Amino acid sequence: KLKSSLSDTQAASRTLSDSKQTTTGTDITKAANNFVKTFNTASRSAKSAIASQGTLADNSRARTAESDLRRAISADATTASDLKAIGITQQKDGALAIDVKKFDAAFKADPDALRNTLSKVGQQVDRVVTGELADRGNIGLSVNSLGNRARSLESQQADQQAQATAAQQVVSAQTTRL
Repeated sequence: KLKSSLSDTQAASRTLSDSKQTTTGTDITKAANNFVKTFNTASRSAKSAIASQGTLADNSRARTAESDLRRAISADATTASDLKAIGITQQKDGALAIDVKKFDAAFKADPDALRNTLSKVGQQVDRVVTGELADRGNIGLSVNSLGNRARSLESQQADQQAQATAAQQVVSAQTTRL
């Protein structure tokens, strides 16, 4: 679930950075709202994974992914200030909120500055999420580890099933002899 929500955030981040997809006011507003929505979903998914027992390498990888996602928005004071100026703020819990009136006013006042801010944020978040999802990233490593564990459990299950079948055959043979 976390991997999926991060993938959605990655796509939304790339849309913010793609000037071809954000040509009109409607396009940019839709892209910004989608980014905020997917960012918040990824943040909630990470928190849920942190709270879940025994997942994502004792939750440290999910915690790091959530922290990295939050820092992608707030680490650079200029970016945080620019976002606030266009009506997007980060809440105490890490979630983003968008003030539609302030966003619209910022777009009307200086659409290029708004686009540049969103593009910069999109690129920053895309870099972070791409790193998290990579084979050597926090989520990539966890998913690979879980896949390896699943294969190991399937192998153990097959061995147990073979032993149970062999034991049944021995019992059946002994019953026939009696």
